[in-house]
Amino acid sequence: MPYQSYKQALLETEKELAAAIRTRDTWTIEVARLQQLARSLSLMVAKTHKLEESAELVGVQETVLSLVRAANRPVAPMEVRDQLINIGFDLTRYRQPMAVIHSALRRLLIAGFLYEPERGRFVAVPSSYRISEVPRV
Repeated sequence: MPYQSYKQALLETEKELAAAIRTRDTWTIEVARLQQLARSLSLMVAKTHKLEESAELVGVQETVLSLVRAANRPVAPMEVRDQLINIGFDLTRYRQPMAVIHSALRRLLIAGFLYEPERGRFVAVPSSYRISEVPRV
């Protein structure tokens, strides 16, 4: 296969991957929303009712990453908090919810999933950049 064919295949694959990641992020946000709704409803049903283990599929960090990706623009931690509240994420279980959000953003930044184009505002690293440009160790 000539070089141009490989290059074209790579570009098409990167587009498909980006679309798949957007779809996954949509589902991650929906799972987080339903997870919180299930928690709230379980409290109304009975205090002794325990959620199934599957209800803990999505954590704060994964939800934060999906919300930042879905924004398609630089977002501040308070905007992330507002989006978490909008999807019904229960931040009251944390003593300092903003510290949890800041920690998640910082971990994602260090891991290379986010970058900070200006202080205190975060953007998701495009998936194609992570695949084709970032060397794997």
